[in-house]
Amino acid sequence: MPLQNNTKLSYLAEDRAYEDYYAQGNDYLYSGLPTLDNFNGADVSGGSHQEAVRAQNMFAIAGFVYKDRYIFDGLFRRDGSSLFGENEKWNDYYRLSAAYRITQDIEIPGVQELKINVATGTSGQRPGFSWQYEQTGIGGGVLSTNRIKGNPDLKPSLTTETEIGLNAAFLNRFNLEFAYSNQVSSDQFMLVNLFAPANAGKNKQWQNVGDLESNTYEVTLKSKIIDQPDVKWNVGVNFTKSDSKITKLNAPEQIVGPNTGNSEGVMFLLREGVEFGSMYGRNFVTDLATMELQLPAGKTIGEYSINSDGVVVETATIGSVNEKAIIKLDENGVAAFEKIGNQNADFRIGITSNFEKKTTTYYSTLYDTNSNNGFWVEDGSYTKLKEASVSYTIPSAKLSGVANGFFEEIKISAIGRNLLTFTDYKGWDPETAAYDSGTQQYFAVDYGVYPNQSSYSLSVQLKF
Repeated sequence: MPLQNNTKLSYLAEDRAYEDYYAQGNDYLYSGLPTLDNFNGADVSGGSHQEAVRAQNMFAIAGFVYKDRYIFDGLFRRDGSSLFGENEKWNDYYRLSAAYRITQDIEIPGVQELKINVATGTSGQRPGFSWQYEQTGIGGGVLSTNRIKGNPDLKPSLTTETEIGLNAAFLNRFNLEFAYSNQVSSDQFMLVNLFAPANAGKNKQWQNVGDLESNTYEVTLKSKIIDQPDVKWNVGVNFTKSDSKITKLNAPEQIVGPNTGNSEGVMFLLREGVEFGSMYGRNFVTDLATMELQLPAGKTIGEYSINSDGVVVETATIGSVNEKAIIKLDENGVAAFEKIGNQNADFRIGITSNFEKKTTTYYSTLYDTNSNNGFWVEDGSYTKLKEASVSYTIPSAKLSGVANGFFEEIKISAIGRNLLTFTDYKGWDPETAAYDSGTQQYFAVDYGVYPNQSSYSLSVQLKF
């Protein structure tokens, strides 16, 4: 068949609710009585938290393969969520990809497979539960002074990725994969500081403020070093290089990081044009040329040296309790704020090596691989709720006022499959079967197959 097609339309509805309540106390009044009544009232506290999230997703997916060499794939998704701001309730996403198997048309000596592919698409990350709402913290009956302004225009972040790649299998031994991808992540989330008097006392707001662009190169080479029936040795090497730069920031630049309480980890600068993950802070003077530009009054450069740690100190203090490093200053005479590091690796290299050898003696009396024995035969008895359905039919008599009596009958059905299983079988699912091509029959042998999935569906039938 020259053209193969697989098309799918889907609708997904999400409805999630979360509630949390707690109460606690400190210092029992009487030992051995674990009850909230056994605390002084001033030592008892409680709290609660509730969340409810609803979302709807509509998908259209289509895939085409022509003559086993031209491959096309497409997806369109419309996503709506209660997590989005009031003015941004629906967002659209897509994916388009194409591939061409060159070796299906051109015979290349020593090359078993050569394929090129290109793809582009979008995806999004939903905002947090409370980010679009006005917020004032409360604890122990006391309102917090930190107030967050609501944002009805808050929308999910959007990542647009374009990728080109090449796959090659050659010399019956090697597999090569190369991929380059460009990612542009826009409308990134940030809790932005506001000028409180101009915002009715609200001093923060979650906003879509930043764009981040990333480029990634990845090369993987796999080889069959030994490929014998009894011994196999596969070796693979992977190289990845990636960089990310902040291309837009619709908010004041700021220093962020994992604050441990004393700001030790807050050193990552968010600024347009700066690589994401760059560390900024103070530096010590490490060369005499820099020291000469910030000499204290009355001092000469001859009074300073570079010590064993590579920092500049006063020569006369080396080895004494007065020895100290000197902070690098800027042109204004204050500690210079500059790049001090980067959390991103220059590149990553990974190596895998898998050596396999068949064994004939390991557990030979029990795990005799090529023989059939009763130890591995289990009782596969089970009770299963295979399918349950509920239907309701609206007769024509009740539909006379709907669409001028156009519909003769409407039937709504809810169907669930593979809902419950009761068994002592140790595998995934006792309802297992393996196909035998010689007899064209299925037999109850478990070769590690996946279990039957539970599924739920809703159908609406219209008769007219």
